[in-house]
Amino acid sequence: MSRSRPRAPREPIEVRRQQVLDAARALYLAGGFQAVNMEAIAREIGVSKPVVYAAYPDVEAVIAALVDREYTSIHKAMSKIADQARSTDDGQQALLTWMMGMFQLIQSEHSVWNVMLLQVNDAPAYLRERVNAGRATLRELLRDAVRIDHNAPTWFGTDDAELAAHAIVALAEHCIRLMLQDPTQFPPERVMSFGLAFASHLTGGR
Repeated sequence: MSRSRPRAPREPIEVRRQQVLDAARALYLAGGFQAVNMEAIAREIGVSKPVVYAAYPDVEAVIAALVDREYTSIHKAMSKIADQARSTDDGQQALLTWMMGMFQLIQSEHSVWNVMLLQVNDAPAYLRERVNAGRATLRELLRDAVRIDHNAPTWFGTDDAELAAHAIVALAEHCIRLMLQDPTQFPPERVMSFGLAFASHLTGGR
């Protein structure tokens, strides 16, 4: 009588959850949120559906956890960039530092930005809420790091620092989308060159 093969050892739950989130992200990038479901995740990992359900109760919980993970990653990185920009007393250099840091972050974290910024039409409500919260946080980090409250009158000809921060972040987001959606026409070098030239012109650089 042949003996049955022993089961593979179970992964720790936190390891399994990260595998589920990685699989969900891969499915999302390939086909949008409509492609993300528990069966597809199980197939992507190579496990049974009950294993996926042991990690998360439903696909909504998976997507919410994925969004939280990607948002946290971006927020930590953006905070470091803001700290670097804040370390200089010169407003122009602070903005250039912030801009350069953001472009480097985009290049190193493509998949994270794809989750947070692209295909929002089919995104669940909590992703849209998370992205909006991220935009607000980014504006506050930028506003503080480059001292927009002080520099807006010179840079924009107005003391409306809030709208100035909105304008810079909106431009940065649009450039990110172009770079992610059409990297052939808008390669990182082209987008970075434009961004730095814009920042230099805005702050009176030559």
